[in-house]
Amino acid sequence: MGILNTFLFLSLSNCLASFLNILTDCDEVYNYWEPMHYLINGFGMQTWEYSPSYGLRSYAYVLLYGLPGFVLKKYVTSKATQFFILRSIYGLVSAICETFLIRSLGKKFSKSVTTLATVFFATSTGMLISAPSFLPSTFSMMCVCVYIGGWLIHSDFIVVLSIAASTFIGWPFAVAISIPYLIDFLVRAGLIKFFFKMLAYGILGVVLFLLPMVFVDYYYYGTLVIAPLNIVKYNVFGSNTSSELYGVEDWYFYLLNLFLNFNFLLFAFALSPIILAIKKQTKFIKYLMPAFLWIIFMSIQPHKEERFMYVIYPIIVIASAISVIAILGFPLTNQENETTTASQKSKNENTNEKEKNQKNRKRNGKRNGKQKGKGKQKPDRKNQKKISINKKQKPTIKKKENNVQEKKISKLKIFASILLIIFLIVTVGLSISRTAGLHEAYGSPIIVWRTLYEQELSQLQLKENEKINICVGKSWSDFPSSFFLPNENFVFSYVESNFTGLLPKLYEKGENATRIIPSDMNNMNRQEFSRYIKPSQCNYLIDRDFFDQSEEHFVEDTEHWEIIIEVPFLNKKKTPMLIRSFFAWLPHESDRYVALKRKEN
Repeated sequence: MGILNTFLFLSLSNCLASFLNILTDCDEVYNYWEPMHYLINGFGMQTWEYSPSYGLRSYAYVLLYGLPGFVLKKYVTSKATQFFILRSIYGLVSAICETFLIRSLGKKFSKSVTTLATVFFATSTGMLISAPSFLPSTFSMMCVCVYIGGWLIHSDFIVVLSIAASTFIGWPFAVAISIPYLIDFLVRAGLIKFFFKMLAYGILGVVLFLLPMVFVDYYYYGTLVIAPLNIVKYNVFGSNTSSELYGVEDWYFYLLNLFLNFNFLLFAFALSPIILAIKKQTKFIKYLMPAFLWIIFMSIQPHKEERFMYVIYPIIVIASAISVIAILGFPLTNQENETTTASQKSKNENTNEKEKNQKNRKRNGKRNGKQKGKGKQKPDRKNQKKISINKKQKPTIKKKENNVQEKKISKLKIFASILLIIFLIVTVGLSISRTAGLHEAYGSPIIVWRTLYEQELSQLQLKENEKINICVGKSWSDFPSSFFLPNENFVFSYVESNFTGLLPKLYEKGENATRIIPSDMNNMNRQEFSRYIKPSQCNYLIDRDFFDQSEEHFVEDTEHWEIIIEVPFLNKKKTPMLIRSFFAWLPHESDRYVALKRKEN
């Protein structure tokens, strides 16, 4: 598969995912989509991290992702369509980075490895979820593609700059995966050269990435903010933080999550260092070490989230491709592939040469026989026959042995190919099944919000200052962003539910709103009751109604509400684990995900 075909294949896969994927993390919406929507359209929700008092997030990152949005606003009228086009653009950028990694992989490994890696990139649930995402961990994942790709082609410049971009623009904690490369560079270059090169590259990284970030954030915050430093201080050195108030999971959380997103590829990845050692290709183990280091590092942290693993997804893909090819006995490296091809070619040439020589000897023998046959005594035919039989037997036996050996090799190749096909059917099948199941089972929030936007809200003719309250309760985390609200006349609001944490609030109005310290904000995830309005003040209410909820069943209040949109949403408690994990497109128990419209009195 050529580079262009690889890119087109991955682009198609990522773009398809951008339209079908669910939003797996509310942090992506409230900390990235909402600030971007504010910068483009002038209204949106603000989290405490964007308060000038804390400054944990960078507007430079949001602005970088938002640049295509300013262009789309001029040419695409539907904001919901803008949202999906933006996701597609992010998926295309991911495809470029993935293609670079595959191209670099091809410099060291065989075509079998790169082809299989391409298939895994295009079909793995983990890659399809992360590639079109707006999260910093996805940006770091793209940088990792470039980092490992640069390392494979021995370009220290590409490697260090990609690490710097990941650290400053993306996610500062991802710098930990650079440790194996830094050790390798130190061993290759020596202490003095290592020090001065790292110093030079470090200064370049600061000039290219950090300084522009600081200038952009100074403009928006109105004060000096170094967001990467602030987020490290808050999570690592802060005493009063909320990082361990939620999302605390057991040490094996990531292993379970990785199995869901990569199924049996996870085992191939885990075996990759051992297999490379058995194949006497230990020089390649270093390229896979960042992933193992990252899993250990993140597993010992109390706070765990699925998106934290995005960073190493590309390494899992290439490691599993290497393992599968090596286990099945296909050529692993380019050198091995060339050796196999050359030996096969040499065998064919030798066979052809032997056959030519035998034919020539027969012809010469016949000619000599005709010339010398006249007037000579007849030779002893019995002895002649014995000699000729002995002469023929040796090459015939060797030829038979070679044929038997070639047949064995051919059968082994066929058997290995069959095993590979079976493995692909199982792994790719499970991945596609899980990806389709996620859309089928959990895609209802985006379906409801998009339908509400296109068929209801965008059709309303409002007066200049008329406000329509679009409310959420316990389904606040499913909100796909203000791209699904036509304009600022439609106000995103909350009604009380069992959630007791801190909810985002609307950005202040007027110029330089990003510089205003918002009221009722804290960094302890402490609930602020000023966020809520009464259900009677809502014009529309989006809710997920399930059988054992303690909150009010708004769908049953037919006196005040009418259901205008209803889509099923998988009921986790009533659905068997296997079905909800990999086969959620099969029949299952569902809750009701609804858009309610308040009846006029």
